[in-house]
Amino acid sequence: MAPINTADVKKQNVKSIFTLIRRHEPISRRGLEDHSGLSWGTVSSVTSELVQKGIVVEEREETCELGRPTKNLLVNLEKNHVLGIDINGSCIVFVVTGLAAKICDTQTVALTSPDSEGVLAITYAKIEEYLKKFPTILGIALAIQGFVDVQKGVVIANDRIRGFRNIPLKDLIEQKFGLPCFFFHDPDCLMQYERFYRRSIAATVKNCFLIRADADGIGMSVLIDRKLLRGSGGAYAEFGHTVVENGGTLCECGQRGCLETCFTLRSMAKRCNQISGLSWSDMDFVNAFHSGDPLAREEFARGLRLFDGALQNLISILDPQFVLLGGTIADHFREYLKEHYESFTQSALLFHTSKIVIISFEEMETVLGAVIGAADALSTNVI
Repeated sequence: MAPINTADVKKQNVKSIFTLIRRHEPISRRGLEDHSGLSWGTVSSVTSELVQKGIVVEEREETCELGRPTKNLLVNLEKNHVLGIDINGSCIVFVVTGLAAKICDTQTVALTSPDSEGVLAITYAKIEEYLKKFPTILGIALAIQGFVDVQKGVVIANDRIRGFRNIPLKDLIEQKFGLPCFFFHDPDCLMQYERFYRRSIAATVKNCFLIRADADGIGMSVLIDRKLLRGSGGAYAEFGHTVVENGGTLCECGQRGCLETCFTLRSMAKRCNQISGLSWSDMDFVNAFHSGDPLAREEFARGLRLFDGALQNLISILDPQFVLLGGTIADHFREYLKEHYESFTQSALLFHTSKIVIISFEEMETVLGAVIGAADALSTNVI
């Protein structure tokens, strides 16, 4: 039997306790003992060391039943910061947080007809601004839409930003600012947030899909054995670019009949306009559906049928415990979808026990999910 390496054991205990503080702050030492299963002596020793280093701070709480004041622990917001950046077609969101993803500062820069050069200029300028304001920033977390290579940190293509193709964004930022940069696909950021911050269904299961169906795009994150699925080339889980109609409408990706050409608000409104000669906006389509307009109802049913077929195929292959469906479509058609998927799981998923749950995403969820992923890595060096 190999001898026990006490240094490795201590390192693992420190990591476990600090992770629990990040996830559950404010939390007492007794709470850490209960959550970790470690002894009181180990918890006291580790937390004292973290407080002495200034990584964690104490917050005096109310008096407990025995009359002694308890002291909850929190991650120190005055040092060890992370800069999160969410680049999408409509805006760039910047946020500075501590290692527990609590916000210290945030800005949103709106984008109008964005191009690659302009997006990069804004991003660089804001990074410089934040590094001056928060000199204790340890790293930068990026959340990126579109086709990406996460392993290499490359934006392969984002058709919502002109010329934003084949951009080695991770390397560019690291070389320019000398800080580690962590690169994430935006649906994975949502999964990380759901698991870490909200502690929702995604935090309790081994296998789960998360799908965001929005006005102009469909993204997916896949959790297998509690790990995010990664493709061999970095581009993966592009559920919105599953071909559901052979020879269908041309998609921005170059294929025809992608799911994004059938089941986004924009695609459904566009199809109704082509059929009827109307000029509906996305919200006109939503309002027409809820007022019982037969064309809007028929088009939504068609899109949902194609979406369900693609989802059913994926469930048959990977058999997740849950499918979390959120985004603009879930927000606007919540009650309809809840009722629809109650019958869908009973009739269409005969040999599977997967449950489809309609959820809402919180504001800032994408960028904070990126921060969480970066903070997981950065915390190891801090403690």
